[in-house]
Amino acid sequence: MLLMQTANLHRGTTLERKDEYRIENLSELADLPLVRKREELLSSLAESIVTPEVYAQLQQGWCVIDDAVSPELCVRALQGAKTLRQDGFMYRLKDEYAPGRQDDIMPIEELWKPEWGPVLEEFQGLDEACKLVKGMAGALARHAQPTDDLAWLCPPHYMQLACFAAQGRGYIRHLDNPAHSNPVDPQFQEGIVGSRVCDRRITALLYFNEDWKEENGGYLRLFNPEPGQEDQVLATLKPQAGRLVLFDATRYFHEVMPSYRERWALSAW
Repeated sequence: MLLMQTANLHRGTTLERKDEYRIENLSELADLPLVRKREELLSSLAESIVTPEVYAQLQQGWCVIDDAVSPELCVRALQGAKTLRQDGFMYRLKDEYAPGRQDDIMPIEELWKPEWGPVLEEFQGLDEACKLVKGMAGALARHAQPTDDLAWLCPPHYMQLACFAAQGRGYIRHLDNPAHSNPVDPQFQEGIVGSRVCDRRITALLYFNEDWKEENGGYLRLFNPEPGQEDQVLATLKPQAGRLVLFDATRYFHEVMPSYRERWALSAW
């Protein structure tokens, strides 16, 4: 997601969704036109996730929202994700482009186009998750005052589906937008405006992994961005189903610890 730089603070918290906001099955409401029904419902869900408390925490650097989506949606999203992987749509980046990265990925600009007709059932959950994550930008911007940096937040051009296989694969410590500290490096300027590394401002991670246990590994570690404290671990987060993690992509180094079970996430910047 794209926005101006957030405040130079790093406090975070874990929040829980309120039950009245939980939507168990978005495909149950069949009395409205399909596309309009799903778009409106997902926009409403994104806005319900971004409470004033979430917005305030993100302004300070990072935030974790548990049960951002229902277990049922995670199961359906995972079904579509696994189908894409089985059908060969996911691939590993060369080490020269992403050193120390060991997951298989699939960039998703739009999982299902309206002109293709109704979304196939096996992809409905993942399509809903994509639209929800993409809608987070607008939901955050609605809380901002005109002078706030977050008022400039725009939806991402694409999202990324990622899977770490169960062979101890992970991702070494890295920054999603190193261009902020090295603006002259030309590699960070490559690509379409809005999809370049230098355009990243907020990282959003949505996890689909049910019943994740400590022995499965794959934890996300966030590091302190303050000068002289960069080796301090601020948080070690389980990639559990329904958990949404938001943080400043320009300041927070992070890593994925070795995973000993398939680990799925949908991310956007």
